[in-house]
Amino acid sequence: MISKRSCSAIAQYAAKNGLENRVDRALAALAAILPKLGSHSQSRSMVNRIGITLLQDTVQIVAPSCPDYSHEQGKYTFHSVGSGLPLLSQLHIAFLDTIVAHVPGVRCEIVVADQEADDAALCQQTGLCRDEFLLKIQQSIATTQTHLQEKSWTVSAMTTRFPDLMCIEAELTEEITNDRHLNRQITNDTLSRASMYQKIGVYDIDQMRRRTIRTASQYSALAKIAARDKLLVCNHETVNLGWYNRYDAAVLHNPISVY
Repeated sequence: MISKRSCSAIAQYAAKNGLENRVDRALAALAAILPKLGSHSQSRSMVNRIGITLLQDTVQIVAPSCPDYSHEQGKYTFHSVGSGLPLLSQLHIAFLDTIVAHVPGVRCEIVVADQEADDAALCQQTGLCRDEFLLKIQQSIATTQTHLQEKSWTVSAMTTRFPDLMCIEAELTEEITNDRHLNRQITNDTLSRASMYQKIGVYDIDQMRRRTIRTASQYSALAKIAARDKLLVCNHETVNLGWYNRYDAAVLHNPISVY
């Protein structure tokens, strides 16, 4: 059930931007998909963002995915990187299959985090050099594209899809590092992610904290781009979801965990 206040906010935005003829379609889509979304998508501010993004002539959903890391019982082990369809991509595809029928003309795209090939800890843990890691990602993207052909969805490397991502991320890394008001959040996020860090051989608390800041900047950078380009972001359950709120990104919360 969409609240009256959200309906009003979406309609007001449409009126200000000459999109009145799209309100009914957007509200119908929102009402259909909202029960399928996780808790992060249920606040009034997020519902408003999703509804406003659904006013676009062509609605675009991007689903960030990890590379094809090894996994057991639905959780990543990070022992290796394969060239197949990544676990997270599989889960996002299944989730989005329940969404797209309710959003006419929607375009869906999987974006694979190719920048993870630049992560020395991940390279060491998986036994690959950077070039080998990137090759696995390229092969995985090709595998995913074959899988998506019948759906007419697309897949790309994240830094190819968003050429300015790394530049924005670098700026935000400095900003987050120097913002003392974020210290507690970084500490809490670090503690929440400690077990995952240990899976990739990172045990030093200072290294963990630096990784948390980098991850926060990655999510914030994607949030900034998504808000700018009016994209819906499909994201799995993670402590990092809160960073999307910094730039008012519209998030379709897929309530599954892979860590």
